[in-house]
Amino acid sequence: MLLKDLQDKHLGSMGFVVGGGPSLHFQNIEPLKDYVTIAVNSGILKASNCDYFLSDDVGVKHWNYYNRDAKESKCIKLLYEDKLKNDASHFRQEEVLFFKHKWWYSPEKKEYNFNGLEMTKDADSPIIGARTSAASALHFLYIMGCN
Repeated sequence: MLLKDLQDKHLGSMGFVVGGGPSLHFQNIEPLKDYVTIAVNSGILKASNCDYFLSDDVGVKHWNYYNRDAKESKCIKLLYEDKLKNDASHFRQEEVLFFKHKWWYSPEKKEYNFNGLEMTKDADSPIIGARTSAASALHFLYIMGCN
C-alpha cells in the first residue's frame, strides 16, 4: 500500500484522531464509530475498531498494544518507516503503510525546519514529524480529504 492510495480516500468525511492520553479512559468514543478514526499509539486500546492505527514512536514495539491489540485490529497500520520497519512483521502486510517524515526540529543538529510543519496534499512528500504521533495523524487525515 502506498500513501497515494489514501489521497482523498475520505474526501469530505469528518475525521478524528484518538490519542493515547490517560483522559481517554473516561471518554465515550462510541459516537465516533460512523467517522474516519486514527488511533495513535495506545489509543488503539480504546478504539480497537478504528480505521487506522498510527505510530512514529520507536518505543511502541515494546508495548502489548502494538504487538497484540494493533495486530488483531483489521485497521490499516500507518508506521514511521525509519523507526518501525524492522518491527512490523507481526502485522498482515496488506494492512501496513510505511511513511517518511519531515522533521521540524533536529536535536542532533539543534536546528529548526519550520517547513517540516507544512501540511501538503502531495502524497509524494513526507508526513509532518513533530513531538507526538498525533501531528502525523492529523496530516494523514488532511491527505485523505477529511474535514
